[in-house]
Amino acid sequence: MMPRMQVTGDRLIRQIVRLWQDRSGSFAPVSALAMVGLLGFAALTIDFGFNYFSRSNLQATADATALAGASQLPDQTAMVTEALYYAEQNMPAANYGTILANADVVAGNWNTATRVFTGGLAPINAVMTTTRQTAANNNPVPAFLGGLLGYANYDITTSDGDRRG
Repeated sequence: MMPRMQVTGDRLIRQIVRLWQDRSGSFAPVSALAMVGLLGFAALTIDFGFNYFSRSNLQATADATALAGASQLPDQTAMVTEALYYAEQNMPAANYGTILANADVVAGNWNTATRVFTGGLAPINAVMTTTRQTAANNNPVPAFLGGLLGYANYDITTSDGDRRG
């Protein structure tokens, strides 16, 4: 009986060695593991790319609205109206929600020496606008695949100021 057990043990070891050396069929599990990582990076790339694109659009709109508002100074009512008009032209509310509210258009003073904007300070020579796509405004930037990581959307806020003259 003892020699038979020895033969079975040797056979088992040979089977294990042969199985270890056999590489056929190993592509599928390795590929499945690699695809999980690849899809994760693709999701991040898509979401961060769209986030960057949305931030760029908001910043361009903030620039345009500040410039449009500054063109109407010193009339602050016309300043707000013009800024809101340009916000609607750049990013229509039907597509993006309200990205610029009346309170987000601020007239103030731009100090050229310190390069600081102070809202409401006389003499009024500048306008600062803040554009937003946030959950608080009910218009956050959607996350396409970020939902897999727990992010359904992103909040983006940009601002810019422009001086008159």
